[in-house]
Amino acid sequence: METDTETQIVIPAVYNNLPVKSIGNGAFSGCRSLRGVIIPNSVTGIGRRAFSDCSSLTSISIPNSVTSIDSQAFSGCYSLTSISIPNSVTSIGSFAFSNCKLLTDITIPNSVTNIESGVFYCCHSLTGVVIPDSVTSIDSQAFSNCSFTGITIPDSVTHIGDSAFSACSSLTDITIPSSVTNIGSRVFQNCSSLTSIDVESGNTIYHSAGNCLIKTADKALIAGCKSSVIPTDGSVTSIGYDAFNDCTELTSITIPDSVTEIGERAFIDCSSLTELVIPSSVARIGRFAFSGCSGLTGITVENGNAIYHSVGNCLIETASKILIVGCKTSAIPADGSVTSIGESAFSGCRELTEVTIPNCVTSIANSAFSGCTALTEITIPDNVTNIGEYAFYGCRSLKTVTIGSGVRNIGDYAFNSCSSLSDITFQGTKENWNAIDKGLFWNFFTGDYKIHCEDGDIKKENLGGF
Repeated sequence: METDTETQIVIPAVYNNLPVKSIGNGAFSGCRSLRGVIIPNSVTGIGRRAFSDCSSLTSISIPNSVTSIDSQAFSGCYSLTSISIPNSVTSIGSFAFSNCKLLTDITIPNSVTNIESGVFYCCHSLTGVVIPDSVTSIDSQAFSNCSFTGITIPDSVTHIGDSAFSACSSLTDITIPSSVTNIGSRVFQNCSSLTSIDVESGNTIYHSAGNCLIKTADKALIAGCKSSVIPTDGSVTSIGYDAFNDCTELTSITIPDSVTEIGERAFIDCSSLTELVIPSSVARIGRFAFSGCSGLTGITVENGNAIYHSVGNCLIETASKILIVGCKTSAIPADGSVTSIGESAFSGCRELTEVTIPNCVTSIANSAFSGCTALTEITIPDNVTNIGEYAFYGCRSLKTVTIGSGVRNIGDYAFNSCSSLSDITFQGTKENWNAIDKGLFWNFFTGDYKIHCEDGDIKKENLGGF
């Protein structure tokens, strides 16, 4: 039978004198014209990807005999608007209903104890969800990219996984019950409408204050939102990994003097954040902590900080002389206090139009200026020996580049996707240029540029110079 031309399927209860007990893995996967399915009472299991990518499927009746729905069983059923899951079902596999973009509401039966990873991932129209008291765990990405404004997490839940509610852009408030003992990272990442985070009293692991989710014993702020006010009573000493990740509507935040550590990616892609003040108490700032904060105009480190200082709206690690965070108004100091532009220091700084790299700089680290889409020209001084991987990746307005004679290495993808690049001026000879160690696809998807050397021009090298 050519199932991809069928619009309605009635699965028989008996086939070849044997009862049909399961719908096998991938049985109807990719049947794009399939609109309806009737499953008989003999079936107890729906296999992995059984109906995945049946993009015309609008309805399906699951009988009370079914006890398990395997992973990705209905993933990519874009036209499915509603589905009734019977109480007989005890297991719903990971990503079972992912990318069911028209699914509007779902009631999870009280026979289910675990909402597995990505079960409702990218169900963009999902506005109504009922989680029963039987559920003890909500796994990673379970409701990521859904549209509900609120959801009730029952007191039975003890675990909420990584990114469980990430990118739920309509979610306005969340209450964590006292039963929860484990919460993953990025749990509310890019929940742009979230204004209220509350933890019920009696929770011995977590509490909330100022719309911040805090791990009590560790004094770690693990999740915030656009309305967060970090408490100043000493209950927060660290801002954790991804705590404000992609909080695009966060415009300001005050980091109190009790904070000693700002974790990796803590404020990554907080594109509306305009001012950054690092208190004297901070002794560690993790990688990418402020990458993609394209709205920053001011960076200040308070006096007395033994690890970091600021000059010209640049955040600098004092002993190593690494510029770790810059912004669109940065002026890199030329007094020798900066010798390296750190990893992702200006990454995603979309409004940076010009910057002067002083002669004291010897290294430009990986992704230092990646995604600086308004940058039109750059001069790399003679003292620089290394241009890191992805250093200027995606600088699509970059037209002219001057590279000093001291450069010995250009990393993988360093100027990849610089589509406007018309001229590279190398302050050395053709022989010197050819001796530079150039990484994989360092110049792929760039403009049709010429390389101007002291003793003549070189044609653009294709495919990273290979």
